[in-house]
Amino acid sequence: MKKLGTFLGIYVICFLVIFLFVDIISALGASDSMLAAFLVPVPLALLVWALYGLICRIEKLEKRLDELAGRPEGDPKE
Repeated sequence: MKKLGTFLGIYVICFLVIFLFVDIISALGASDSMLAAFLVPVPLALLVWALYGLICRIEKLEKRLDELAGRPEGDPKE
């Protein structure tokens, strides 16, 4: 359930950013394309969510390697 909450949070942020961007562009006289505000955040949120998941996995692996190497957490890495 934590992963779903993370995805929904990322989706809401992507939706708001893209919606504001499309709203500003349409206010400047460009064609009204609010459909993009509803379609673009989905793949963007999936991409950001996947990258976030990879970053979390890398951090866990680094921590595990430090434990196996016997280095304390505050010790700078070589």
